Amino acid sequence: MILLAACVTGPGSIELPDADTAEFYATVEPELGASCGNPSCHGSADRPYEVYAVHYHRADPDDTYVDAELSDEEHQLNFDRARAFLSPSDPAQSLLLLKPLDPAEGGLVHGEELVIYLDRSDPGWIALADWAGVP
Repeated sequence: MILLAACVTGPGSIELPDADTAEFYATVEPELGASCGNPSCHGSADRPYEVYAVHYHRADPDDTYVDAELSDEEHQLNFDRARAFLSPSDPAQSLLLLKPLDPAEGGLVHGEELVIYLDRSDPGWIALADWAGVP
């Protein structure tokens, strides 16, 4: 369950930044699913940043490891969770971009020093950066 609301703010909620939904579903969500969606990463309800992906973690445990399209709810939760890690005032400082990036390239320590993207030229990182609004 995500405790974020796009329009309502109050205790336990934040206003999520605007972001392109179509671009997210076309490029970012598949990248997050492939790079982060496995159970040892963010494909788990035990993780602070939870990712739903086909063949991996699903909202309905009966759908885990099943070759079935994500539900509308799963798509929306992936979108909202990703937006929660954007920095609208400084997109280049978005945690969604810095956590998976090698600290030697300006990224942040990620879990057990896990590096997903060795540098900013990785096509997966570029997909995230474009969506986040990094020039």
